[in-house]
Amino acid sequence: CCISSLMAEGQVFNVDTIRYNGNPNNRINLLIMGDGYTTGEMATFRSDARLVANYFFSVPPFSKYQNFFNVYGIEVVSNESGTDHPETASDCNIGSVPITAVDNYLSTTFDYGGTHRCIYSSQGSLVYSVANDNVPLYDYINVIVNTSYYGGCAGGIAYTSMNSSSPEVFVHEFGHMFGNLSDEYDYGSSSCSAGSSQNINCTQVTDPNTIVWKNWLTTAPLPTPSGTNCSLIGAYEGAKYCSSNWYRAKCNCKMRSLNQPFCEVCYEQLIYKVSTMVNYIQSYTPSNLSTLSLCKNSSMDFTADVLNSSDNTVRSQWLVDNVLVQNNGSNF
Repeated sequence: CCISSLMAEGQVFNVDTIRYNGNPNNRINLLIMGDGYTTGEMATFRSDARLVANYFFSVPPFSKYQNFFNVYGIEVVSNESGTDHPETASDCNIGSVPITAVDNYLSTTFDYGGTHRCIYSSQGSLVYSVANDNVPLYDYINVIVNTSYYGGCAGGIAYTSMNSSSPEVFVHEFGHMFGNLSDEYDYGSSSCSAGSSQNINCTQVTDPNTIVWKNWLTTAPLPTPSGTNCSLIGAYEGAKYCSSNWYRAKCNCKMRSLNQPFCEVCYEQLIYKVSTMVNYIQSYTPSNLSTLSLCKNSSMDFTADVLNSSDNTVRSQWLVDNVLVQNNGSNF
């Protein structure tokens, strides 16, 4: 019992509220926790976590929906600084990253799954345990790893190093976790036979009547020749790790290349996901609508506190007996 108690206590860390925009029950709660940061490096972790959060909220559409998120930093303390690099991946550039074995809390490592740049942890249950013990209302987790070498990977959890490109890597990985978006680059697979599969932003279908993003199509031919009509939504060959038989919606997108904007198809999906996780009506009065009574020729004020984007794209309508009586406004 004493050992169990000590282990549980060991998973409780300082929590830094990086951004608080409202009730966690009606916000998307992002956790940023560190690995490979020692007690003496917690100021560095706090700075790194804010850097990642600030960059995330500079990227559309998240820049317009900042009020829909809370962000927390969990100051996970490691005995040693950095992360493992066993140099076991076949694509290692020998000497580019020193071989290291580090006593870090979350057991992150380069070379995960045989890919050098993939920083990940086989101790995912420990990451979830730390999250549950410290911020149980979390929705998504990004583990930032205290190394300046390039790396990152994501499954249910996103892992990124603190390379200069890492905040951008996290936004790409968040596209996977949050938006269920697929990779659009065309390397990494040898199994690329024709088929009829479709994902949100990748497809094997070029029929304009059935392609998943058919409502976005304009004048670009299908399939769309490479390097043409790049400002239009089409079906550009090369996606889902395949150079043939898979298509993406646009010439380029953040799900294909870093430092690109999300294409319209991905952008729409990310906003849709926000709408499924947050109630736009935060509160209303009167609150007892099920038992409300109002005498003839009398009046009553109705109000609604609507959570809106920064450019006010969330609209409200007031109806009486299903007849529109007012567009927008917080009261009627």
